[in-house]
Amino acid sequence: MLTSRQKEVLYAIVRLYNRSAEPVGSRTLLRESKLEVSPATIRNDMVVLEGKGLLKKMHTSSGRVPSLDAYRQYADVLIHHHPELDLKLSEADLQSIKALTQSNNYSIFQRALLAADLLASMTHYTVTVFDQAQHIHSFQDFKLVPLDSNSYIATLVTDQGRIENDVVTLNFSLSEENIEQINQLMNQELAGLKLDEAYQRVRLSIPLMIQRIVGYQIDFTNLISKALNHAKSHQYYVSGKHNIFNLLDVNTGIDAFKELLELVDGSNQLFNLMEQASPEMEVLFSQDFLEHEVPMTFIRQAYESQGEQVAIGLFGPSTMAYERVIPLVNRVINLLKAY
Repeated sequence: MLTSRQKEVLYAIVRLYNRSAEPVGSRTLLRESKLEVSPATIRNDMVVLEGKGLLKKMHTSSGRVPSLDAYRQYADVLIHHHPELDLKLSEADLQSIKALTQSNNYSIFQRALLAADLLASMTHYTVTVFDQAQHIHSFQDFKLVPLDSNSYIATLVTDQGRIENDVVTLNFSLSEENIEQINQLMNQELAGLKLDEAYQRVRLSIPLMIQRIVGYQIDFTNLISKALNHAKSHQYYVSGKHNIFNLLDVNTGIDAFKELLELVDGSNQLFNLMEQASPEMEVLFSQDFLEHEVPMTFIRQAYESQGEQVAIGLFGPSTMAYERVIPLVNRVINLLKAY
């Protein structure tokens, strides 16, 4: 555990290094921070922090730079231990995001696009939007048809005319009577249920009912799962795409360069990153999701508005001003959730 002073020293070093990109020494720290201790005390704290893997000593300087763990800890503190984050925003930032309060005639996705453009303009970073609307489908009809002695095609039809098929392979054969009994059971038990309700019924109780008929359990969850996934519609947008070039430097290899460009160009990897966003803000680093290390941070958060699931993601340098960007994203998403 760190003492309160060691935490103060660590967070001050993170801020100073992010501002200057230069290793931070004890004299600089004392001069630029509000710490009222001796240089020897600061040096001792820096040695402790280095021993805990939170600081790294540069060979060309007596100063230290933050490690990845230091950034993780700093971001976590800003997210979870500062409920008054909005108070840290400057008046200029608050004025800039006022446009979101004047977007009453916008759709949910249009308002998210405006938020992305505002964030990209204010930070000069790359901002992504992922909108996922869940259309409510209900079960209408089920039919199981044999393909051969052990393979069957299961078909589901929703109330909105959506048709899903899934091939089911069994280690046993079903008689015509068994097939008819299963069809009747599925249609009786799932009649009128929403797909998510039907999924739970098919996962929990229906296999046991089928077992009473044919002596074996049969799993139709994949069929319902496919129907649920196809009931989702996605929209995607990137604002400030070219700002991603600002994350690259002379040490960035060509493979890392290509991977980063592919990431923001509508890749499945980015879809997955955005789809996995939760209502709690998360701060990820390139080591968390890229094969090649890039000095980059990814901030993401999801919110719900009128049944639509929307996620906002922001790509910036690992040395960004977290104490500004985190409350800024937090404030914007709180405004978006209000509609």
